[in-house]
Amino acid sequence: KATYERNVRTEKRLNVKLDIDYSILGKNSARDTYYSTVTQNMMIEKYDIIACYSQLAANFATDGYTVDLMEYDHILNFDRPWWSTTLAKESMINNKLYFASGSISATNILQTMCIAVNLDLLDELGRDDPREMVKEGVWTMENFHILCKDTYHNKNQGNPNKDSEDQFGFVSPDRILLDGFFASNGLRYYDVDSEGKLRISEDLDSIKTEDLITTLRTDFNTNDYLLGGGVAPFVSGNAMMASIGLDSLMSQRNKINFNYGYVPFPSSEEGESGYTVTGFPFTMWCMTTCPQGKDAEAVAYTMECLASEGYRKVQPEVYELIKYKNNDDLLNIEMFELLLETKIYDLGRLFINVTDWSDCAVGLFRNAVADTVTGGWASIVESKRDPMQAAIDKINASFGF
Repeated sequence: KATYERNVRTEKRLNVKLDIDYSILGKNSARDTYYSTVTQNMMIEKYDIIACYSQLAANFATDGYTVDLMEYDHILNFDRPWWSTTLAKESMINNKLYFASGSISATNILQTMCIAVNLDLLDELGRDDPREMVKEGVWTMENFHILCKDTYHNKNQGNPNKDSEDQFGFVSPDRILLDGFFASNGLRYYDVDSEGKLRISEDLDSIKTEDLITTLRTDFNTNDYLLGGGVAPFVSGNAMMASIGLDSLMSQRNKINFNYGYVPFPSSEEGESGYTVTGFPFTMWCMTTCPQGKDAEAVAYTMECLASEGYRKVQPEVYELIKYKNNDDLLNIEMFELLLETKIYDLGRLFINVTDWSDCAVGLFRNAVADTVTGGWASIVESKRDPMQAAIDKINASFGF
């Protein structure tokens, strides 16, 4: 409803008509069909704007179907809170930006990953509130481990081994939600060099990344941590903390019978507030190459207005859906705003579709933490360096290098 009202307000403010094509499924499993249908329709100049599954935006940009949004930076104000400023700054190659998101997309907000905290269990165990640690700049991996230590309790006496019915310090429902740790520790899969050219980040096969993988792998081999098992351990009250998406909090909140809060993922050292990432099923927005001149400026104004109205009308509604029932405290409000401000948009995640999943840096990291790949981390990265570089060369060529 809020998104519909956002669209109506945009139409009235700009005296435009939004003719939205809902006929193409945009979910992950339909990516190939979505891409082929959209590109075919582009031949008859059917679309001015593409709003698509996040990774697909990189495909459209690489293949030349979208324009550099920085050509319209006199209209698209990426410093305003309705745009993800970090996305705009970190996603430029050769000083060109071909996609954007933020409050213009409800899914961008809902797909935000965070660490949810069972405040009642935290209090019962006499542990410090990580939300306060975030405010004090001491929400670090070290303090994260201190909180998780000695929290395990075997609540399922029929099984002497740990399972999803036991009590844990931290659970990650799946490997996907491990991504936040990589970003919060100041690491990047891909970045750009001084010329603006995309490259494999030096972080990828660094000692720091290897240490993080070793630490997380060791954690999940102890009883205080659980990898897998879905959100049930947290929802049932058996986990003090869990990596989770805000969309999951929204869908599960009526099943949760305890007070909860949420924080970014912990940083590698003090002084940082923590960072997080957005799950892939969020909407990225692009301007196509179809409109020209004043028509293209009108499209840019429309995107700016949609984002602005989304910030005012959609984002507050999303927050209401995430709150614990009808109650919330000021700390959660601060954390919600901080989560949206500190999201990292790593180019290695955004351009995954340009390479095979088996060769992508994100998959390598997840599998290494889950201990499903053999060999040292540096050798694992080296074995995939050539296909990753080939994909990067293709991207750089499309961006003018």
